[in-house]
Amino acid sequence: MKNMKKRLSVTQENLNYSVSAYRVLYILLLLVQNRTLSLAGLNVKLLENPLINRAYNSETITKYINTLRQAGCQIPRANSQTHFQYKLLKNPFPVDFSSEELEAANRLLTLLASFSDEDLHIRYYQILQKVAWTVLDEERVQQLFGDSSMLIEGKYRESRELLTRYRELCKDAQVLELDYQITPDERVTLQVEPTRVTQDGKKLYLIGLDRQNLKRVTLRLDSIRLVRQLPFKVQHKPKMVNVVFALTGRLAKTYRLFPQETEVAREDGRRAIKARTDDYPSLLLRLLRYGHSCEVLSPAYAREEMTERVDALLSVYVSEASVGVGREDKVSTE
Repeated sequence: MKNMKKRLSVTQENLNYSVSAYRVLYILLLLVQNRTLSLAGLNVKLLENPLINRAYNSETITKYINTLRQAGCQIPRANSQTHFQYKLLKNPFPVDFSSEELEAANRLLTLLASFSDEDLHIRYYQILQKVAWTVLDEERVQQLFGDSSMLIEGKYRESRELLTRYRELCKDAQVLELDYQITPDERVTLQVEPTRVTQDGKKLYLIGLDRQNLKRVTLRLDSIRLVRQLPFKVQHKPKMVNVVFALTGRLAKTYRLFPQETEVAREDGRRAIKARTDDYPSLLLRLLRYGHSCEVLSPAYAREEMTERVDALLSVYVSEASVGVGREDKVSTE
């Protein structure tokens, strides 16, 4: 009986040590993930962990933090100078990236900076900031970001400001009155319900609905000479459609999904893709370029429209071929 009690006490003692070690390691994990946490914020996350499920006073937390300091973690004391925050100054698990990897990351940053769509650039820059925290030294961090001054040069800034402005107008969901330059000598005034802004290469477009004829329009932003918000809310919201198409052959292997596309099936060199769009005619136009390697499966009306487009193209080729044969016959007769 004494031996059994002794074993139980030893087991309980080991369990207590393991739980304490788990708390220390979990606090380290939280600091690595968040880098800075207050006592209250730290306790909220400790309460959320089902294996801990309790809060601790500052004295106990300080003991755990001191254990991390002894292990080499750089965590200044939480005081008024640190706004009573526990801050992990350096990542305790640095990653030794090669120069080639850092240069490749920097080239991608530079490439995205040249795009008008600044969201991609900003999100990637935020990712690199997290990566930079794991880099060994400041020299390598500089290699990762390079010279960021060129990222805000005028030629990029102008198009980014234009893109940002029209995106905000789309979010407001109010009717726009536009003065639009069709040709150098012709300008029209349109009332448009804006839907979204897209980019094709270096050109930016506003997509919306012309209120006069209720037809979809695609307008180049650099051709809009004047824009005014009217005190009317957008009434015709675009209808989203799920178009499913199948790809075969080499295209099925090399095809990369576009935004709003998901793969729904794959078998024997054939892939089924579902695209969610509010402009399925434009989608069909893109799919038409894939030729016999692409088949529209649904919805039925999209499949029928694709069939009509293919038949129209075939009829053109057949008529041209017939004209060519007639000419050959005429020449041979003469």
